Amino acid sequence: VEPTSHMSLIFLVLLASSAETLRLYVHREEPKLDNPNGPCSTLLDIAPSAGVDGALRLASARLQVSLSSLATESGTTVTSLAALANDTTLRALEASHAEAAARRELAATYRLFHMYGLAPFDGESINFIAARVPGSDSFLLNDYTLLWEEVTASSLLRIPLLEGERAGAAQGQPGHRNPRLNEASLEGATAVFQNRSDVACFLHSHTLDTATVASLEEGLQPVSQAGIMLANMVAHSHFDFYQDGPETVRLLGGKKIMLQKWHGMFVAGESLGECFYLALSIDRACHAQRALLQTGRPYHSPTAEEVARWSRAYVDDPFYGGYDGERIWPSMVRKVERLQPDFAL
Repeated sequence: VEPTSHMSLIFLVLLASSAETLRLYVHREEPKLDNPNGPCSTLLDIAPSAGVDGALRLASARLQVSLSSLATESGTTVTSLAALANDTTLRALEASHAEAAARRELAATYRLFHMYGLAPFDGESINFIAARVPGSDSFLLNDYTLLWEEVTASSLLRIPLLEGERAGAAQGQPGHRNPRLNEASLEGATAVFQNRSDVACFLHSHTLDTATVASLEEGLQPVSQAGIMLANMVAHSHFDFYQDGPETVRLLGGKKIMLQKWHGMFVAGESLGECFYLALSIDRACHAQRALLQTGRPYHSPTAEEVARWSRAYVDDPFYGGYDGERIWPSMVRKVERLQPDFAL
């Protein structure tokens, strides 16, 4: 890939290698994108076990930029530093301003999901949060080998939206197995982004409360404030182990949220802030319903007319409006900046 107004090259030269340490000289070429007055070169000493991701994260931190890939001069994706000979020249791409911002925001989202108990309860490396890269036909997806609490801006994988433009295993090209990519996540996100132009973020997570309520015969009920707010936004469906991407789009049916029996939640939003807020709201609505049912006591439910009127008010009324997360999202990102600043590496 040649440098354009949307990217610049970072050259990494392997100066020396041993069983204990790799020494890399890193040089940042023009045009500079982020932080144009920042450092242009640095020396990195890293352990071979840190791998490609470790080298990219350390180089990103030293040069104060966001690096998105590592390849040989011929364009072959580098997956291991261990077998490279001394004086090998590699190249990385500095992400565009839009991509760098998207990477940072998505990494913060993964950390927030972990903080708020929204990550999958049956293993935090499964499931996904995917986000479009603004101004491009591609999206970002998590590395399947990382826990959600470990995701950083540079660890996210950039995937072309069109399968024909994907190069090899690193980008999920059909027929190429990549242990860093969950194929079900890749297929679901691809289908939703291809068919829902209104969706900028799409996620799936197995939380205990959403998996429980999704499997109830009556599904989500308006027995909490969050449950009332979301009353008209939720689709319910059966889980099928062989469900493909187009079927996910069909079952979602234009809704923003889907609860799937024996499975969990899917959320499609116009922004990462909206996805986080809707995921938090549906999980809390399911938690409240589960807690209410566990009392074993009779309970009160609003009428259908009240649900319709109140759920509409939450969306339209200026006082209650904000289910899209716009109001709280900046403060959520600031929280991650304070508590887990390494997310931006």
